[in-house]
Amino acid sequence: MSDKYTKKYTKTWWIGSWRHQWRVVGRFGGVHFHVTEYLEGTCKDLAPSGGVETHWRTPPDYMADQAPHYTDCPVIGGLCWHDGTSLGAEPFINAWQRGDEDYIWRELQQWADGAFEAKEATP
Repeated sequence: MSDKYTKKYTKTWWIGSWRHQWRVVGRFGGVHFHVTEYLEGTCKDLAPSGGVETHWRTPPDYMADQAPHYTDCPVIGGLCWHDGTSLGAEPFINAWQRGDEDYIWRELQQWADGAFEAKEATP
């Protein structure tokens, strides 16, 4: 893992399910993957679901005219503009199911590198 990102894993119990979250956070924002593991109640027979989200400290060009999505972002703190995908989470969920956390951390860093590359190039 590059030293330009800090990483954190959390696991929380929420309404009959475990919510796992991995995040990498750097100077320009962060990327996180979350997966919900359903264990109780009406959802217990569902497959795990998840998502991958990018959180920017300043808006990317395509969000320049939008207000911040968070004033105190749970991933990076402070103002945040974020975008994500549940379809993009499938490889992450597969890695989680086989216990391959190295894959998860490596891919999160690559997502972050791609998302923040233009901001890093701007002085």
